[in-house]
Amino acid sequence: MKKNISIILALLLIVGISYFLTQNLAPTITLYCPFKKGDFTLPYYLIATSHIIEGIVLGILFSIIFTAKNIDNLSAYKRKCEKLSVQSDTDDTKLKALETKIQTLEIALQNALKKNN
Repeated sequence: MKKNISIILALLLIVGISYFLTQNLAPTITLYCPFKKGDFTLPYYLIATSHIIEGIVLGILFSIIFTAKNIDNLSAYKRKCEKLSVQSDTDDTKLKALETKIQTLEIALQNALKKNN
């Protein structure tokens, strides 16, 4: 459900930005470049499009970072669960061994009591 809402919002945003860019095709912006020490003029839609592309690239990079972090957390959680299951199996084995020892001691005690009688 959240995925569908985010897709719809992204499409609405793209349509809105596209409409805004088509309405501002004619204006130009004069920018000062300190490296060339001069002014140059660019159309507004070119600057806006470059900012949109930068935003998309940054969004992808942030999602990669957060996905990698979640994958690391998931693998750590899996290792912890495996350790707990191995420990549980070990505890079960120890418990069975103790039960058999108790049964052996009970049988030995009963045999010893029978011999004394």
